[in-house]
Amino acid sequence: MLSEVERLRQRVQQLETELAIKDRRMAKLAPARRPHYSAPDRLQILLLQAATGWSLEETARRFLVTAHTLASWRHKLDDLGEAALVRLAQPVNRFPDQVRQLVRELKQLYPSMGRQRIADALARTGLVLAASTVRRMVLEQPGEPVEAPPAPSDQPTPDQAHA
Repeated sequence: MLSEVERLRQRVQQLETELAIKDRRMAKLAPARRPHYSAPDRLQILLLQAATGWSLEETARRFLVTAHTLASWRHKLDDLGEAALVRLAQPVNRFPDQVRQLVRELKQLYPSMGRQRIADALARTGLVLAASTVRRMVLEQPGEPVEAPPAPSDQPTPDQAHA
């Protein structure tokens, strides 16, 4: 039993040394240059903070983030629930699937059109895409056929006030 306890103490010491080395390396990076924690990791950090009773400052120090960042995660968790913290936000610069489908259809109908020519043709219609974006859309694996979103209904939704 004593040897098992000693072995576990040595293992804890090894892990603490490993962690200290990694922390020193990460601390050398400017905060803006450090990798971001994924949403599930953020949730785990907050759960660990609650389980250990660490203060905001202690948790921030241990995970090399600011206390403000942790407070932001906590508010998001409190306000919107666990799903909001784990859910990944869709990028604001993402084009709708209909645009992707249109680009792929143009390339299929006119195989000799290059990516710049497709981008120029779409720009004349008011849809501005970079040639590299056209290339990426052409190379993407097409998913299910995309239908246009349904037209808005004239009937009020349940959250609208009735006049």
